[in-house]
Amino acid sequence: MKNTVVGDDLKKEQLSHYEPKTNRCYVRLTVWKANLGKGDEYFQQYLLDGQTGQMLAAIRRENGVRSGDIYSDPPPSAGNSDEMYLDASIFISQMMADDRQQ
Repeated sequence: MKNTVVGDDLKKEQLSHYEPKTNRCYVRLTVWKANLGKGDEYFQQYLLDGQTGQMLAAIRRENGVRSGDIYSDPPPSAGNSDEMYLDASIFISQMMADDRQQ
């Protein structure tokens, strides 16, 4: 996992997850404002296919506005931006979950 500063104001974190059941690797990239004390909330999270680089989902929060997308074929039914944010957030969490027993 990398947690680095991107420019003066943003930080990023990259986390990967291999799913042995499907033989797929997923990458979650998160970018957020480094200094939240300055206001102007900024948060973006992306789910990518680790082999192909294809974007699978994205969520965004900026200045109180939330939105999300799941890129699939067929695309999921569209809702309002808050519903899509929630759906995409759940999808990202499910794809990054580790199902192995500890």
